Amino acid sequence: MPTTSTPESASRRNLLKGAAIAGVGLAAAGASANSAAAKTPASVHAGKPTGDRLFILMQDLEGESGDIEVEARRTSDVFPKIALVETAIEDRFPGQLLASYKEWQQRTTV
Repeated sequence: MPTTSTPESASRRNLLKGAAIAGVGLAAAGASANSAAAKTPASVHAGKPTGDRLFILMQDLEGESGDIEVEARRTSDVFPKIALVETAIEDRFPGQLLASYKEWQQRTTV
């Protein structure tokens, strides 16, 4: 069954994209005290392309998600942020799902 874009799905996609972009801006500004972005000087992130900023944000959020106790997961905002960043990555690299993020992880850990 082919998928078609409806006005509702386009509107939802734009909303998610806007929220993810806002999240990237907040992380780059050091809004999360526990994230690596807050511990790293802003000048390190300033020259990175959008893809790298998204990947850094995803990596930070994955780290934060591991620190959340099971009881607190239902009320945590980390998991919705991960979903938004996933959407932004998929929009930035169409058809690749999260392959570009996984490749970036391998390049940066080697």
